[in-house]
Amino acid sequence: ALEARSAHPLAAAIVNAATGCLGDVSDDDVPFALRATVADFRTADGRGVTGRVDGVLVHVGNAAHCDVTEEEVAEYSKDGATTVFVAIDGSPALALHVADPPRGEAAASLARLTALRTFDRTRSLEVAVLTGDRRDTAAALLAGILKPTSPVEPIVAPNPEADVEAGLPADADGPESRVKLHAELRPPDKLALVREAQVERKRVVLFVGDGVNDAPALAAADVGTAMGAGGSALAVAAADLAIMDDDFEKVVDTILLARYTVVRIRENIIIAIVIKVAVLIFAFTTGIALWMAVLADLGSLLLVLANGSRTQWFFQDKTDADAPDDDEAVKD
Repeated sequence: ALEARSAHPLAAAIVNAATGCLGDVSDDDVPFALRATVADFRTADGRGVTGRVDGVLVHVGNAAHCDVTEEEVAEYSKDGATTVFVAIDGSPALALHVADPPRGEAAASLARLTALRTFDRTRSLEVAVLTGDRRDTAAALLAGILKPTSPVEPIVAPNPEADVEAGLPADADGPESRVKLHAELRPPDKLALVREAQVERKRVVLFVGDGVNDAPALAAADVGTAMGAGGSALAVAAADLAIMDDDFEKVVDTILLARYTVVRIRENIIIAIVIKVAVLIFAFTTGIALWMAVLADLGSLLLVLANGSRTQWFFQDKTDADAPDDDEAVKD
């Protein structure tokens, strides 16, 4: 009943599972139906929800929100699954395990992303996964996605020194190509990591998210990207752009298309300047007729338009993860 009023993706999964389980039984057989009376409903960002269900105080969320001890967390947690605790009148009463299997394209998409380099080709992209899940759960999921040759460096906020390897071999390319995992984060923690990358490390940050807890980081990032199909309305509103399905491959495609577009823009500027300068030189040296100047101006305009229109064939020309063959800057 509480989760039905929450906008969190895990809440939707729990509600869907509950309605599926309750769908074939009569109301008399259901002790706690979803239509139970809920009062004093509140959301604690990054922790869970609280409310009174038929007069009983109920907390649903993470261990801290439900006053679950570390011993109880270790006992009831399950590898590879997110554990949602339920506390009734302040006492832990239930542990729900929610597992989100990796999407089929996740491994290939992450491999393409980590293979990219910055636009100036001076270094590899720095990729990090930010999540509110427990460290062991998130590390197990990420380890299952990454290829055996790709490393993962789990970090638990707010204690970056507590690094734990996820059992994957180190990469020969060094730390620049490592995928970092920051786990057990609340929305302010995600925002702080984005600010740190921007201010202290002078990085341009692309942040991809879909939940309410991602909204502050999406708004603060240089490029906030929301996965619009299953994302919350707040995440979409806070982002700079929205990908209207859950295909993570399109995040990489968007980066490549943006780079391809920048190259075309630079080419157009160079074409226009070169033609204008050439016409000026001829005008002051040998002299040109009016029709020649008009033809040069119109010709440069048509050339710029033709070159710019090449972006609409970008996805037809590219193969696999590579950008068009004529543009090494885009492929890197």
